[in-house]
Amino acid sequence: MSNSIGDILMANISVEQVDFWKNATFFVSPRQDGTMFIQWNFENNRINIASYDIYRGKGILSALNDTHLLVTIPTMYSYGKNIYESMYTDHSVHLDTIYTYQVVARDSNKKIIDQTILIIGQADLGKEYHNITILIAFPRTNGIHLSWRLKARNAAKYVTLYNGINSISKISNSETQLLGRYPVEDMKAIVSLSNIGPFLLVSDDGNDVATVKLANLTRPRIVLTPTHLNFIREKINQSGHAQEVFKALIKSIYTYKPDNSFNYCWPARDAALLYTITRDINYAHIAYLALNANRINYTIYDKSAIKLRFSLSTMARSQAFDWAYDAFTIEQRRELMNDFQYTASIFTSYSGRIKRKIK
Repeated sequence: MSNSIGDILMANISVEQVDFWKNATFFVSPRQDGTMFIQWNFENNRINIASYDIYRGKGILSALNDTHLLVTIPTMYSYGKNIYESMYTDHSVHLDTIYTYQVVARDSNKKIIDQTILIIGQADLGKEYHNITILIAFPRTNGIHLSWRLKARNAAKYVTLYNGINSISKISNSETQLLGRYPVEDMKAIVSLSNIGPFLLVSDDGNDVATVKLANLTRPRIVLTPTHLNFIREKINQSGHAQEVFKALIKSIYTYKPDNSFNYCWPARDAALLYTITRDINYAHIAYLALNANRINYTIYDKSAIKLRFSLSTMARSQAFDWAYDAFTIEQRRELMNDFQYTASIFTSYSGRIKRKIK
């Protein structure tokens, strides 16, 4: 079976599935704020890399040219192995469009040193790109967008899409499974958001089959990939500045003295980061206690300044929530998600009040 998954985490694959691809070299993930997070990892000839070119297209990137060039990121030799120069957040995306990305590493003479072999939708099957079948599922505001591309030599005229199954052997006469029959050249269908997948594509000649899972976009994601964590753990286990900073971070969460309850968001974030690095459950408990303290009094006093101050702690709280997410109980997650929703209402209410005053 030609699946649409491989050593790349595509934009339609959940971040929670990252552990299934230990050696991922290219990572693209949608975020709830409408941006796309991109990360890559070139191990070979890294010292000679002068810049990274990120290319983006709305179709297949068969030829890389200036019209597809999104951004050029220079490397910084003086900082050594800087993990932050191998990631980028694309803010200029539209919610009704599916994008394809590719990253190219160049030397000081603009010669290509390395490049991501895999792009969104391309599986690591050891085959040429045009000899595989692609299926992409992307949740959008107007429904779930399913896009496909069959093998170049395929002669099929139609494809059939199914919901809730990932194998031909599971196809039945159930109307809930069948999404529809579409011409191959359409390359895209929009189905109801009530479909949760997995999705199955079968060509009318039976020669092309592809499956895909839908992204889980139910919580914020400040991504710390295995590459990041391994880099951090390597540095803190060595004598030097990184280890001293790590020890100081541990000390800070036990000695922190906030000037008000809202400032507990900072030790919450730091404790959650320590949990992510060490997997010590005690840090997750500290993070939750600090987040809980951060909530105190924000609903008691009906003062705009107090509520706005609570809302402005959202960035640190969302980082803590994300980094310690898997250690929280379902009830704790629900409580914290309610806080985020309340924060959104504060911004709406406060901005509306400012407009009325201006008038």
